[in-house]
Amino acid sequence: MGTDWVPALVRDGTDPAELQQVARTHATLSHALRTQGRNDDALRMWREVDERLRGLLVLDTDADGGWPSHRVAVIGDNPLFPPEWRRAAWSTLLPDRLAAWSARWRHWYDAVMDGQFRHYLHRLRTWEASRELAHFQTELIAAARATEGRTNAWTRKPVFLEARQRRL
Repeated sequence: MGTDWVPALVRDGTDPAELQQVARTHATLSHALRTQGRNDDALRMWREVDERLRGLLVLDTDADGGWPSHRVAVIGDNPLFPPEWRRAAWSTLLPDRLAAWSARWRHWYDAVMDGQFRHYLHRLRTWEASRELAHFQTELIAAARATEGRTNAWTRKPVFLEARQRRL
């Protein structure tokens, strides 16, 4: 849930359809907050949905009354896992789904550490590098375009004009 997984059980009498709907909404809002930055309306809605979700679950507590939690980033930011698995890690995983995902992640990680899937990992690394290069190229072009209307001395130098023209 959010940046941590908290062990939980489904509260007795919970409607499975309602739980699925609340979990989907929670995941959508969590993703929006993580990827789109601070948004007070989304944060307010997330807090309401988070409270509703907590009401449908029995969260495990430790000896201090806190929730034992596990960081999502261990999977969600780990380049050894396929991108769709990393995205799934950031979603709200209900107890019945987390066990299956956990087994899948452990099997994959152990296989990768054993030297399997090298070809896939090389292709994945190439794909991610190409996406990153495309992102930087977009930023470089935007920065070059932003200088077109400038009249500073450095923007009129032939070496700069030539470099900007090569980017555009």
